[in-house]
Amino acid sequence: MYTFEQVKKFPMLLDSPAGRRKSQHGGHGGTAVPCPPCLRALRVDSLAVNPRQKPEICRLSLVKPVVLKGPKLTLSMPRPSDAETLYRRVLDSRVIRWLGSDGPKNLADERKWVRRTVPQGWKKGTALTWTMYRDGEVVGNIDLHAISAGNRSAEVGLWVAPDHQGNGYATEACRLVLDFGFKKMGLNRMTYKLLEGNKPSESLAKKLGFRYEGRLKQAIITDL
Repeated sequence: MYTFEQVKKFPMLLDSPAGRRKSQHGGHGGTAVPCPPCLRALRVDSLAVNPRQKPEICRLSLVKPVVLKGPKLTLSMPRPSDAETLYRRVLDSRVIRWLGSDGPKNLADERKWVRRTVPQGWKKGTALTWTMYRDGEVVGNIDLHAISAGNRSAEVGLWVAPDHQGNGYATEACRLVLDFGFKKMGLNRMTYKLLEGNKPSESLAKKLGFRYEGRLKQAIITDL
């Protein structure tokens, strides 16, 4: 499994008088304060955020379901009527083998996920899930999970149905979600994990500007 990160570039306090005072006294005043070697892979650029610039959503538990629109796709909460389509497509062997999970146990399990789990994730701010729609048709799914309000971080996960791959849907969906996470939620860090050997996802991560961070050995037991 690989981990990529994309850290939002915020205005540095060093550019302001207050920031310069902080840097002179050993505070986090921008790049003048070196990051300890043991923390380089986990540096938190939000320490350098201008305090006058507040995110529109300060408490993740207050996030309401949001529809995101791009040139090709509309991202919204999955419709109950699409449970069967989602179930069939996520269990496609070309999709499920790269997800690192067993997927839904049955159609009833998928319907419960659409009707209860997804809305609860939005309400509690623990997982924000969108289904990718192209002209009303389900083409994939994307979410933000492992959300930490305290650390202002989240993890991106997604899949695109095999018969809809190669159309730029994953790239567009990711850019919409990354933009929402950084600009609307006020997140500082988002990561993207993928199983070793998943070349398309690795290429996607690099295209979007994620930086390779490391390997998580034996993090997931899989039949691959």
